[in-house]
Amino acid sequence: MGVFTVSEENVSAVAPARLFKTLVYDGDNLIPKVIEAIQSVENLEGNGGPGTIKKITSLEAGELHYVKHKVEAVDNDNFVYNYSLIEGDKFPDTLEKVSVDTKLEAAANGGSVIKVTVTFVTKGDAKPTEEEMKMGKQKVSEENVSAVAPARLFKTLVYDGDNLIPKVIEAIQSVENLEGNGGPGTIKKITSLEAGELHYVKHKVEAVDNDNFVYNYSLIEGDKFPDTLEKVSVDTKLEAAANGGSVIKVTVTFVTKGDAKPTEEEMKMGKQKGEGLFKAIEGYLLANPDYN
Repeated sequence: MGVFTVSEENVSAVAPARLFKTLVYDGDNLIPKVIEAIQSVENLEGNGGPGTIKKITSLEAGELHYVKHKVEAVDNDNFVYNYSLIEGDKFPDTLEKVSVDTKLEAAANGGSVIKVTVTFVTKGDAKPTEEEMKMGKQKVSEENVSAVAPARLFKTLVYDGDNLIPKVIEAIQSVENLEGNGGPGTIKKITSLEAGELHYVKHKVEAVDNDNFVYNYSLIEGDKFPDTLEKVSVDTKLEAAANGGSVIKVTVTFVTKGDAKPTEEEMKMGKQKGEGLFKAIEGYLLANPDYN
């Protein structure tokens, strides 16, 4: 089973209570009126609370299609509405389900901050396509499993990484500490060789939690840093896996300037670089069992 998550935050001028009520309690009647493609929302089972099953019928390219939607959680006090897409006539064979978690919070302008996380639960080693993942634009999250225990993997990444990373990732030439002692606020300069040319990026440590194996940092500057990006934040958490290894949870958040959005290529690159770093360190530790 694979678990792949994309998240996004947006702001609405409508207050959370009003927006939540309309979405959760009036949505079945209202959605077909405001979204042209949706023909109907039919309640098949339940009273709207957890366990309720709905059938949503839509018209696409002149043909009717359906998807079934299962309500997972409704929290009126905290404006939380979670559901899963569990079946459909166009549902990919590789997908177990698609979970959508929604939370509304009060915004400074009197409106709402809308936080949506879409999680793709796949069968076997399958991964959702880029097209399926496009629902989340600003943030990409993924979980992977390593055979290396969390404490060993964390120590190597956080405390030995500056020396080890240039040895295990061929493109990286050096990791230089410019400021700080490795804790929050530390600035590092990473120099890499790409297509025969040297390039750099600056990396700022945001948080280090040794007890919970959390390491967060941001990419804040670089000679190839897109003008549209303010920063790229990478949040990492390691948890114990059933096999004695680690579950590696990485979330890459693109903070853009103005209304700009990262390109699909930038999003893909951010995810691949995060995966590549862990795979390289894991490979070294497995090949060198006496290290750390």
